Amino acid sequence: MNYSDKSFDNKVFLVIPAVLGIFLYLNVYLGSFFSGQEYFSLQSILFKIIQLYLYWFISEKIVNLNDKITTSRFLISIVTIATISIVTAASYKQYLIITEPQNDSLSWVHFANYATHGIIVAFAVTLLSMLVTTMKKQQQVLLRNALLEKENIKAQLHALQMQVDPHFLFNNFNTLQSMIDTKNNKAQSYLKNLSGLFRQLLYHRDEQLISLKDDVEIALLFINLLKGRFNEAISIEITLGDIDGFYLPPFTLQILLENVVKHNRIDARHSICCNICQFDEFIVVKNNCHTKRNSYASTGIGLYNLKSRYALLSEKRIGIERMEEDGNDTFKVKVPLLKIGMYD
Repeated sequence: MNYSDKSFDNKVFLVIPAVLGIFLYLNVYLGSFFSGQEYFSLQSILFKIIQLYLYWFISEKIVNLNDKITTSRFLISIVTIATISIVTAASYKQYLIITEPQNDSLSWVHFANYATHGIIVAFAVTLLSMLVTTMKKQQQVLLRNALLEKENIKAQLHALQMQVDPHFLFNNFNTLQSMIDTKNNKAQSYLKNLSGLFRQLLYHRDEQLISLKDDVEIALLFINLLKGRFNEAISIEITLGDIDGFYLPPFTLQILLENVVKHNRIDARHSICCNICQFDEFIVVKNNCHTKRNSYASTGIGLYNLKSRYALLSEKRIGIERMEEDGNDTFKVKVPLLKIGMYD
C-alpha cells in the first residue's frame, strides 16, 4: 500500500477552486438577493474571492486547533466567519452611503440580510473545511498504519531469516570436521563451497527478496556441499525455464534441499533423487523418500520458516504434498515465484 499526503493535498487543491467558485457565485447571488442590489462587478467578485479564502483560512485554523474535531469548534468557526461577514458587509454598505449619497441608510433589515447571508456562507465554508480535515486525518492514519505494517514485516522477516543461521552453521561445521580428519583434498573443496555459501549468506541476509538466479547459484553451492557429504548417494537435477523477473525469499532452495537431507536416510543403499523444476510461476522441488526411523530432534525451522516468510510477503502459499508416484513414496513442495510488484 502506498499512501502520500502530497498526492492527497494535490487532489484536494484541484477540487477546492471549483467548490470555491460555486461558493463565490452563491455568495454574490445571495448578497445581491438579500441586499436588493446587484454586486456582479469585477471589483465585487474580487472582493468576494478574497473573503472566501480568508474564511477558509480562519475555518482551517479553528477546526485544526487540536487533533479532535468537536461541535463547539464547528460553531465557533461559523460564528467567527458570520461575524466577520456581517461587519465587512455593513462597513462596505457604510462606505457606499458616504461615497454615494443616493444609497439608503443602514437599517435592521440590512443587518438581518447580512446575518442570514453570513451564516449561510460560514456554514458552507466550515462544513467543507471539516470534511477536508477529516479526510486528511483519515489519510494520515492509513499512511501511518501502512508504514508501521511495512516496518513490522521487515522486522519479522529479519527475525525469521536469522533463525536459519545457527542451525545451518552447526550441521555443516560438524560435517567439515569429520572430513578433515581423513580426506584433506575433499575437505578443501568442501570448505571452499562452504565459504562461498556463507559469503552469500552475509551478502543477502538483510534482503527480503532475491532473484531466482541468485537463489539458484546459492543452491548450487549447497549441492556441492551435499555431494561432498553423500557422494553418489544423492542426485539433484535443476531444470528451469525463463527465470528473469522472478524472485524468492533468500535461501529458499537451500532450505528445501536441507529439508530433504534432514528427514531422509542417504547412503549407498538408500539413494535420494531430487528434481527442481519450474512450472508456470512456481518452483517444484520433488524427491523420493527414505524417511529416517530415528530422526534427530528438529527445531521446526526449515519449512515453517519459509511458510512464515511467504505469509508476510505474498497472498500465495507454499504447497506441500506426499504421494505415491511410480511405486515410490514421493515428497513434493511447490513454491510460488514472486515479482517485485507483488511486494512493493
